[in-house]
Amino acid sequence: MPSPEPDPLETAWQALLSEWERDDQHRAFVGLAAALERLPDAAKRYRAELAHSDRAPRAKQGLDRVLGVAMSALTPPTRPERPRINFMLPMGAFAATLIVTVFLAQATGFRSLTSPWVIFGEALVVALVPWRRVSGT
Repeated sequence: MPSPEPDPLETAWQALLSEWERDDQHRAFVGLAAALERLPDAAKRYRAELAHSDRAPRAKQGLDRVLGVAMSALTPPTRPERPRINFMLPMGAFAATLIVTVFLAQATGFRSLTSPWVIFGEALVVALVPWRRVSGT
């Protein structure tokens, strides 16, 4: 039966314990934990060393380094780019509505159809149409 391979993180931790005061060893250990995607394991080992008063300052620095690497690895989720609205479609719809309204006001003699409030209402209705759905973009 072949012997199981040693855990590389455990091997690096044992090497770190033997040379606790070397900053480059701490950097290498955290880098290895990040590469292996085992930052929680590294943090657990550093937290265990906080109990030893002689190792607590370096353990705190190690925890801070693990947290810094973990935070830098976080990236915001990428959003899909929203399609731009072709403003010709809503502007054309507003122009067509306005033309029909003016024509009806002239044909029927009902002049209040061209009042600013009616035109504002038509513009509001055109603005509230979900143009991305209508145009298929």
